Amino acid sequence: HNFTQSWQLVLVAILELLRSCGLFIFGLIVCIYNAINFLLHTQWSLKAPSKSLPHQIGISESIAISSVKRIRKAFGTSFNDVLVACAADALERHLLACGSLLDNRFMFMIPTSLRRIDDWSMSNEVPLYFQ
Repeated sequence: HNFTQSWQLVLVAILELLRSCGLFIFGLIVCIYNAINFLLHTQWSLKAPSKSLPHQIGISESIAISSVKRIRKAFGTSFNDVLVACAADALERHLLACGSLLDNRFMFMIPTSLRRIDDWSMSNEVPLYFQ
């Protein structure tokens, strides 16, 4: 009787392992499909800008934190999102003025932390979002 129960437990464990492996493989296939689809349907511009900056430039205008907070609240977004939008707009305008924007789309990647505020571990958890 115990022998039969033991084999049943082993069989259940094997089936659970196979199910988990199947889900992992399915997830891997979906991930590969999405990556291939992204690569095939994204137009890549490998041409270097015609004008490059020979030196670092920087211009700063002050912006009141209260203004950023008001914008954040009006759009229901984060403080950081407002600042990233400002930086993206400034960079796009600069590239347009220099004639260095290669097409009418301006895209860049934003690293975003997935960590909880109390997580100080050394592992990387940073996806990139296209803006």
